[in-house]
Amino acid sequence: GPQDVSNTAWAFARLRERDVPVFRTLSVAGSHGLKRFSTQHVVNTAWAFAMVTFEDRPFLDELWDQALHRVPQFTTQHLSNTAWAMARLLAAHEPLLGALSSAVAQRSPECAPRELANSAWALG
Repeated sequence: GPQDVSNTAWAFARLRERDVPVFRTLSVAGSHGLKRFSTQHVVNTAWAFAMVTFEDRPFLDELWDQALHRVPQFTTQHLSNTAWAMARLLAAHEPLLGALSSAVAQRSPECAPRELANSAWALG
């Protein structure tokens, strides 16, 4: 399920292990159940794919769409991590970039310095 996809991607990314067959399988499995992903699963999966720079555009486009609908629920860390993932993968999902920029600007007093720095780099 969603947690399996997210946790597996996260674990491989933490090890900096860019195993193409594994990430392809995660893309397929993830795209079948993406609507059931929690906000945390969406963000962790985006972070993991970015960490190993695995670019499955169709899957990532679906992931960005899911993230867009969840921006109001994002923590400041979610905002920062998603912006970072998009920048690292050179994602051009304008609606999500705009939503992240607005949310970071509105919530900047809540952001930790690292979150602000990552967001500024990613969205700047």
